[in-house]
Amino acid sequence: MQDWEVLAMNERSLRESLSEKEAELKEQLESIRDEYERAVRDRDQNNQAVEGLQKALQEVQNRALPCRYFLTNAHSLQYEDQNSKSLWRHTNRKSMSSGNRSRPQKRHQRPPKHRPKQRKRTWNELCRLRRKSRRRTCSSESYDMKQ
Repeated sequence: MQDWEVLAMNERSLRESLSEKEAELKEQLESIRDEYERAVRDRDQNNQAVEGLQKALQEVQNRALPCRYFLTNAHSLQYEDQNSKSLWRHTNRKSMSSGNRSRPQKRHQRPPKHRPKQRKRTWNELCRLRRKSRRRTCSSESYDMKQ
């Protein structure tokens, strides 16, 4: 064989190998483009889902504000109700222990004469007693709420 024939064969084999590599690279490029487009679609769908969830969360939080307000008011009313019940029980016990078996006396009535006269409490003492009773009921309420 002559030199030009050898060169032509080498050139043809190089062309064939380059065309095979070109086909492989085109296939890789197509697969990478497909994966990229799929990733972009997934990202867009996830963004839409996140936006929808954020809107739903915002709606729930906006609806929960009045509920929180009513719950706090309900707790304070329950606390006041418990305080009034405990005050009623306390006055009822006092009237029962004094020998008076009828209904407890109202605050504005004078105590019966046979009972020993109690010392009048100062404003500060009354406030301190009230705070103590609040602490007791608040701590039991918080325990009930945890259960």
